[in-house]
Amino acid sequence: MNVLFERGLEAFVGLWLIALLFRSLITVTLLERHRSDPLHDLVARTTWRLFRAVVARGSDQARTERRLLWVWPISLFVLMGAWYIHGILAFAFLYLASGSSQSWGAALLTSGSALSTLGYMTPHDTLGQVISIAEAGMGLFVIVYILSFVPGYLATIQARADRVDAIYTRTGKPATGVALLLWYLRSGRPEAVGEHWYEWEAWFRTLGVAQSLSPGLATARSHWPGESWVNAGAVVLDTAALSIAALEAPPQGYALACLTSGERALAAVASSMRLRVTEPRVCLVTRVQFDVGLDRLSAAGAKLTPDRERAWSDFVALRSRYEPFLVVLADEVLVDLDAWPEA
Repeated sequence: MNVLFERGLEAFVGLWLIALLFRSLITVTLLERHRSDPLHDLVARTTWRLFRAVVARGSDQARTERRLLWVWPISLFVLMGAWYIHGILAFAFLYLASGSSQSWGAALLTSGSALSTLGYMTPHDTLGQVISIAEAGMGLFVIVYILSFVPGYLATIQARADRVDAIYTRTGKPATGVALLLWYLRSGRPEAVGEHWYEWEAWFRTLGVAQSLSPGLATARSHWPGESWVNAGAVVLDTAALSIAALEAPPQGYALACLTSGERALAAVASSMRLRVTEPRVCLVTRVQFDVGLDRLSAAGAKLTPDRERAWSDFVALRSRYEPFLVVLADEVLVDLDAWPEA
């Protein structure tokens, strides 16, 4: 009776672990809404913490960027290894339950042989061979399944990098909302900024969905040194806030929609990374920096609202909606937010 109970318990644990494995695979790769997966979260957090411990904040930025380029690929391979070990452990319980293996060592070796499709320790009994066939088939399926998603992840990183580089190309460094508005003014088509609000709004939606479903993507670096999706997002949001608060223009409904989309995207990414967000005590953009920025816009031909006090108040209120998320995300991914010029 005790033997039957032990084997029944081993079979239950094995099947439960297999169910958890497929739940993890589906959660990470297929679900269209963020749902925490313990295994994926453990691997991502552990890998990132190890890199943060090695890469000191304030060290040479170029060297830091080169090291952090390895975070996402290593995290992905560690996750694949964790799934593989999980599968070996799950089927080892089934070999013990079926009586095909008499010890843990033999069960683990038999499971590893089947999952790797090497077959050097195929059980001699029929039930064990059936389990081996099922495990080998699952192993091949999981490998092909995982690798088929790698190009999609790389395409997501590439698309984000292209958008980030397009912003930096127009603003230069430091990248700020004032610099982007100046680029539009000097291009001869200042009204063109209004034509791009929906495009940026769509970018924020994509950014929020992709990086909240796979938080590890938030730590992936841009292709060009010194460029960051966090700073690029700050540029677009500051551009929207300045347009709403300080420019004499028609109602900025599209700009406000873009700002709201960006705020939600940053909040989703911060939540998926389990970051603690606190309200800022003061706006990181000072009144001096704000006035210098408006003076530059005015000199370039921008039509500004005459009530600068009201403009400053409105800008601070708008920036308070997304600045807390920028601060915690920049700190988490080891990026310094670009400061506005003071002169």
